[in-house]
Amino acid sequence: MSARKPFIVCPGSAKAGTTSLHALMAQHPSVAVTRVKESDFFVDPKLYGRGCAHYWDNFFEDKPDARMCFEADPIYMYAHGCMRRIAECAPEARVVVMLRNPVDRAYSQYLYRQTYARYDESFEDMCAREDERIAKSVDARLEYGCLDRSRYAPQVREILAHFPREQLYVIVFERFIKDQSGEFNRLLSWLGLPALEVEPARENVGGSARSVGLARLLYHPGYRGLRGMVGSLLPDGVRQRVFGAVAAANARESTPEERVPLDRALRRRLLDALAPDIREVEALTGADLGLWLD
Repeated sequence: MSARKPFIVCPGSAKAGTTSLHALMAQHPSVAVTRVKESDFFVDPKLYGRGCAHYWDNFFEDKPDARMCFEADPIYMYAHGCMRRIAECAPEARVVVMLRNPVDRAYSQYLYRQTYARYDESFEDMCAREDERIAKSVDARLEYGCLDRSRYAPQVREILAHFPREQLYVIVFERFIKDQSGEFNRLLSWLGLPALEVEPARENVGGSARSVGLARLLYHPGYRGLRGMVGSLLPDGVRQRVFGAVAAANARESTPEERVPLDRALRRRLLDALAPDIREVEALTGADLGLWLD
């Protein structure tokens, strides 16, 4: 990009439709999206250290008629410092947050990562050990914070510490998947962009790996050092595209028989525990989240 344009950022949450939103935004002629869905620019100190101009000039697709640029990266809402860095680069940014039933979101993350042999315990056992684990380090928090990522109130407070309420827009995942076109066009109206008839996006659906060994190399924290060494040999943007292409080729969608539902009693207990957080998010954002508690 030769010049900075108004910025829209979707910082999360993970497993709540951010990939589908990126795919829909890519269909709009007035929006230039990042060349890869998750650049990690605002979470990677080395990338961020290259400066905001480097981001605007190198990370977005070339779309001459674009009026705005857009990135969706669900780590931004959860990782410390990201919202402050975004505000430093783009204080006028519009922040679009996608929120999903917090227990369903956490379980979806657990299943996604279990597929790649990152966990060898039940969801219930993992939840029981989570607080102890995430207190150990920043990396442990990012790796094991399934339920913690679903505590949205602290994350929303962090967003509002850096952006005024009028720059925040909330999409509820359960409503989004029922009416993508309607929810998307309501967002476009808020952004001041023309409505668009879109092809529904079905991205990042649940699945499994064709090769668990390859998936472990791509995702398991034990191979982070090796991935870093390989990635350092590739230019900015190329690393993410190569990683994404290999990961996509290694993925397959799960069959209905392979999808294990969450125990209903456990789900209810966890939802009851998270109810105060849900109510706080409603107070902070004005979003109606009562459907999660029914």
